[in-house]
Amino acid sequence: MKANDNDLLFEELCSDFERRLSKLTEPTVYGEGYVQHHYPGLFERVLNDAKTWITDWYHQYETDPDEEKITRDIMIQSIAALTGEVMYNAEVNGMFDRYLFLSQVFRHIGVMQYKAGWKKDGRETLLSAHYYLGNWKGAMAYEEWQRYGEKSQAVIEDKTRRGGEARARKFDWVKSEVIRLLGSGALAGEWKSKDAAIRSISGELKTFINREDKKIRQENENTPRDKQERQPVGLIFNNLHRTISDWSRNDERVKAAFLGVIKRRK
Repeated sequence: MKANDNDLLFEELCSDFERRLSKLTEPTVYGEGYVQHHYPGLFERVLNDAKTWITDWYHQYETDPDEEKITRDIMIQSIAALTGEVMYNAEVNGMFDRYLFLSQVFRHIGVMQYKAGWKKDGRETLLSAHYYLGNWKGAMAYEEWQRYGEKSQAVIEDKTRRGGEARARKFDWVKSEVIRLLGSGALAGEWKSKDAAIRSISGELKTFINREDKKIRQENENTPRDKQERQPVGLIFNNLHRTISDWSRNDERVKAAFLGVIKRRK
């Protein structure tokens, strides 16, 4: 590859890096850049941190930034030390924004190396700037995915809870009728067992459910879903005995009604 080809390649790497950065600040559907929307203030803070690090770096070696006389060995040592520090903070402390910081510093040092004649070093450092910019975007995307997953799980759990509550309320009017029938039946005398009580009220309860289900369907026919006060229960009558028995254990109102009409064994 000719020298001018190397220069063109390096310029393209620089331009591509700037394009990738600019995409992060371009307005999105939210009316602001990706970084500003998801991480307000982060981009400016990281850029300022990078500028401060570079300025302090020059002052440490008493070098004028315009002259760029820091030696090649110092640059290599500085890159290695900074990379180790950033990787530790990112992997151990979760400071993933340091990847973005490192990409900014490497971009500057890469240009500096290239201008100083260490062109291979400059290209490698600039490629590292691209790499750590990608690392930062990947880490941020993973964090967003985790937040979305947690939020989605919370929504699912909330919907499940609400669905369970709604299903329980759906049978409220049937449970109320069970309680009424138990109370009416008790006027003629208490039952010897829970099974006897359930068998005694089952016939009237089935007739009631069929009648009410039909009435509810007619009521809901022209009523919006969110305005419907009741829903037909659609109970399978073969399982009615077991269903009432379950309510007698798990529903406090039904449980209390059964305790009031079952004869206690002496």
